[in-house]
Amino acid sequence: MAQVSKKKYIYTIDDDCFVAKTPSGDDINALEQHIRNLLTPSTPLFFNTLYDPYAAGADFVRGYPFSLREGCPTAISHGAPPQDSARDELVPVLGSSRASAAHC
Repeated sequence: MAQVSKKKYIYTIDDDCFVAKTPSGDDINALEQHIRNLLTPSTPLFFNTLYDPYAAGADFVRGYPFSLREGCPTAISHGAPPQDSARDELVPVLGSSRASAAHC
């Protein structure tokens, strides 16, 4: 039977994950950043690789379609997966690009 939560946000973290640090050594508030991501529109049809166009003081890059600037609601915000033993075992066998695809 599936479990359904009535909470607005669900936050999970693996037991082998650690808090990231800023270049100055301060802890990064990952929960705050993920909630900010969830509250910011997503742009899945035309991805801006330079920066977040919704950040304060930022704008969309030249040529970004006006019809897509509104974005759409963000449903999931997740961090980068840690290197795990299953992927580490595949890299020598399949090569790194195929192991990454197999890991997804």
